[in-house]
Amino acid sequence: MDTEGLAQEELDTSDEEEWSHGKTPSTQEIERTPEDRNAFMFRHNLMPSTPDLRDFHPLPSQIPFLLDVFQENVNLFLQSVHIPSTTKMIRDLRGDMTSLTPANEALMFSIYYAAVTSMEEEDVRLNFGSTKAELNLKYRLGLEHALAKADFLNVPDLVLIQALVNFLALARRHDSPRFVWMMVGIAIRMAMSIGLHRDGSNFPSLSPFEIETRRRVWWALCLFDVRASEDQGTEFTIAVDSFDTKIPMNINNSDIDPDSKEGPTEREGLTDMSISRVSIKTCELSKRMMVRGPKAPSLEEQDHMLQKIYQELDEGFLRFSTEANISYWVIVTVARLMVAKMTLFIYLPVLFSSPGGQLSEQLRTKLFIAAIEVAEYNHALNAEQACRQWRWIFQTYTHWHAIIYILIEIPRRPWSPLVERAWTALHSIWLIPTQFKMRKNLRVWFPLRKLMNKGTQHRESELNRLINNASAAENLQNEYLTMIQPSSQAHFPAGSNAAALFLEQWKQLVQFPTQGMRAHMAASSFQGHSATGSSKLASGAPEGINANSYTMTVPRVQLWQEGVEIGGSLDAAPSSTLDIPSNADKLEARPVEPSVGPAFQQTTSTSLDNFLSTQPADGETMPSLWTDDFIEQVDLGTLDNMDLDSDIDWYNWVESAKGMD
Repeated sequence: MDTEGLAQEELDTSDEEEWSHGKTPSTQEIERTPEDRNAFMFRHNLMPSTPDLRDFHPLPSQIPFLLDVFQENVNLFLQSVHIPSTTKMIRDLRGDMTSLTPANEALMFSIYYAAVTSMEEEDVRLNFGSTKAELNLKYRLGLEHALAKADFLNVPDLVLIQALVNFLALARRHDSPRFVWMMVGIAIRMAMSIGLHRDGSNFPSLSPFEIETRRRVWWALCLFDVRASEDQGTEFTIAVDSFDTKIPMNINNSDIDPDSKEGPTEREGLTDMSISRVSIKTCELSKRMMVRGPKAPSLEEQDHMLQKIYQELDEGFLRFSTEANISYWVIVTVARLMVAKMTLFIYLPVLFSSPGGQLSEQLRTKLFIAAIEVAEYNHALNAEQACRQWRWIFQTYTHWHAIIYILIEIPRRPWSPLVERAWTALHSIWLIPTQFKMRKNLRVWFPLRKLMNKGTQHRESELNRLINNASAAENLQNEYLTMIQPSSQAHFPAGSNAAALFLEQWKQLVQFPTQGMRAHMAASSFQGHSATGSSKLASGAPEGINANSYTMTVPRVQLWQEGVEIGGSLDAAPSSTLDIPSNADKLEARPVEPSVGPAFQQTTSTSLDNFLSTQPADGETMPSLWTDDFIEQVDLGTLDNMDLDSDIDWYNWVESAKGMD
């Protein structure tokens, strides 16, 4: 059944039936303008009058720049908008925005909004002479009014869904996950109402351009559905096998245009769609991995799907790209992060359902390493200056499974270099969400504060124990040297070995003799792959690429914030100067000039307070989740009496926490 235009046909039919029977309408709804009918969606019915949309447009001279920013920062990953045809539309307007159709006007506002929201505060101020908050609100209001004017709920079309897709891609950065989840549901129903869940090849009347655009928009909604459902702990709105829309073709945007009569020939190698197709194929596998109920895949099947993500990435992107490309580094890092994250998703329920036995201990180590990888890869992506234009993507994720598991696991373990590494990763300024709205949910942080206190006390106790027990420290070192290590290396000094760096830091903390340390710290002393997979992507660099040249291609950040001294007294305040030990007999690493700051902070018992009060790069306010003003509002007696092992179902807590930021 051709569902194109179905919504409009039904609307027209219902109106005709009302009047054909000579009845007086029982409502004034049909007399209201689309702006009036849709104002409730965005609360604009509280405004005294409908504004003039011309007041919300940027200067004509600014539009090409905004389109370029949108293409580089947003559309590179989504490909929801065909840039050549949009550029032509803008050029043909010659600055007269009044000639835009309502749908195209909504699309333009979505591009303005997405472009500005994806930018950093200083970049917005430099290029527009306004604050990011001012322009963000201006273009969002313009988009909301334009959508209402286009009557998007009653007369959906492909362009309006494109506009909503662009908005939803960035809305997660400032809106609540619940709002995004609701709006994604609306967008999906709009898409289904015009048949996007059916491949366009089923409709002979559609042009090749329309068929391909429909595929891109539908799969963007599939990506949002996975993310929104994950946030809320709900089933997917788009069920697996409920649609037949094909994955977009591997083509360049220049291969197709609205006037094309014949479909393009699919290309081999890198195209404008390559990155988007990698995301789509990963999304498809994720949906199948996370199916619940009788059709849920087994652990073996899930693990196979996890490895297939690597295969898809290699076949569709890596073998055609070069490590000199920043997008190459980003895609590889995101893939590693995702595999580590999915490892937590798959195995945490198994661990919590079988708390005893050897299997649990093996799983605990596997998951501990995966959680460290998630935190470190997340830090690397956010801290890397060369990909700051995509930071908006990384900052919309809060990796609750990794945060909680590290906090739970640390007090269980003797304080080895691996635990010190996890503790350091926990202090990344990028790991905790930035939305100040989270302070409305203060009580949900009580267990986390308790876990943090427990971890701090355990660290101090363990370090004191190891300082006074050289034999125990030596045993931990020997065990560490034979362990499988986290694969996350990207944000450490070029040419260094992360496992060796943390061994050095740990040795200083426990005052362990460092004589002959060089032999212990050779890269070959450590296992060369992580616990999350054996694929080439689980290593420090993809197969066939020189690890040293790879790590130096893109500017890296140093492990500790510039100005922080490693080691020292447990009670010492953070130092003001950085000096990563350069002694040849201690550390085989070449310090490099930091390209981004700040990175990881000094991990003293008080560092989290300082860490969480740090301002993010875009000027948002970090929530002081662990600071003194927070503690004043907490019933510490309740915290002290809380049994973290029996009073809290941590897996369910994580599931509920994902939707609260």
